[in-house]
Amino acid sequence: MSEQNKSRRKHIPKQVADIVVENEDGFDIDWDSIENNVEHANRVRRSKHRHRMSSSLQSDSIGYPTTGSNGDDKDNSSKSGTVLNHSVKIDNDKKSKKKSKGITAKKVLLIILAVILSIIIGLIIAFSILRKTGMKKLFDYNNLNIQTIDDATTDNRGKTIVYNGKTYDFNPYVTSILFIGVDKETLDLVDNTVGTGGQADALYLLAYNATSGNVKVVSISRDTLIDVNTYTVSGDYAGVMNTQLCLSYAYGDGKDLSAKNVLTSVRRMMFNIPINTYLAMDLKAISKMNDSIGGVRLNSMITVDDIFTEGEDVLIKGDMAEKYVRYRDTSVLDSNNNRMQRQQQYLNAFSAKLVEATKNDVTTPLKILNDSSDYLITNFDTSRVTYLASSIIQDYSGLNIINIPGDVVEKEGKAVFIPDETSLFETLLDIYYICRD
Repeated sequence: MSEQNKSRRKHIPKQVADIVVENEDGFDIDWDSIENNVEHANRVRRSKHRHRMSSSLQSDSIGYPTTGSNGDDKDNSSKSGTVLNHSVKIDNDKKSKKKSKGITAKKVLLIILAVILSIIIGLIIAFSILRKTGMKKLFDYNNLNIQTIDDATTDNRGKTIVYNGKTYDFNPYVTSILFIGVDKETLDLVDNTVGTGGQADALYLLAYNATSGNVKVVSISRDTLIDVNTYTVSGDYAGVMNTQLCLSYAYGDGKDLSAKNVLTSVRRMMFNIPINTYLAMDLKAISKMNDSIGGVRLNSMITVDDIFTEGEDVLIKGDMAEKYVRYRDTSVLDSNNNRMQRQQQYLNAFSAKLVEATKNDVTTPLKILNDSSDYLITNFDTSRVTYLASSIIQDYSGLNIINIPGDVVEKEGKAVFIPDETSLFETLLDIYYICRD
């Protein structure tokens, strides 16, 4: 190479020097080198493109860059691929968010369902516990000590009775509730004085047989002659007096002690049969309970003022309920027996409607008792009500009301009822015992 060419070559850029060759005329272009360089550049570009595609797939973003035949196309392809990759990424982000929202919604729904299921299970468990607790209280016969009439014999504290050649076994699946209607508008004493708490004006002993589902009600006359525990004005025990059963409520505090005193007298009358539950109500409770089930419709057995006409159907609401079950002609010696017939009619109608309401909502009796709690004295608590209500509605066929035969006589200017002892004892066997024969 001549010195002149060497000097010229120094001024040629390095990128161009590789494709410039010297000839006789000076310098020329090496087209083979250019072709090789172009081929090499294409291989490098394709390699880079494959690398970008691989990276895009790994990140769930797929781009499709365009390719051209010159350098500008290479830049445009790169830009286009970047834009497409960004667009796909946005779409994937949206899908991811939608998927995330879907998962979140499902989780919320599952949580709600789990909470509802937990509440339902909790209610079922609570209901079962209440039933079991109520059953235990209602059928508690640990202190059984039943008495008999002279013509019968008993064994094992009354668990077995032999009468008229037949053997009877006590049925532990029968429970009793004593309902007491008090002839006062408030359950309390006047000036805290014993004897002013009112009288037991209506008495009904309900017996539920859990085995057969039968409900029997013994109608007890308020005038029944029975031994009653008495107390002084200051509340001290004053012994036993043979008098009207209704007075047993007066000898007490007008509340629990009075109700329990009635319970004691009724147990004496019923040969000491266990009665674990009682409910005493004042006069205000009658209309309150009556209206809680929408009133009671029946055919009137009496004619009183413009309120009732004998033989006509009437919907009893409000104060009409008290009027219907309490009215009596005091000039007639046995007027209480006539009143008891109306009470029994009313109880049947009321019970039938209450049972229907309870079938639709098993908590109905609880609601009624809670709404009337200001007018009640009772140990008929939530557990006992739950058991009894849920059991009776299964095969309820009405109240079988039993009237005890006896005689009404006058004693010291008062009407007293003397029940027939044999009939009363046979009623006891019929309700609370099972005959082996």
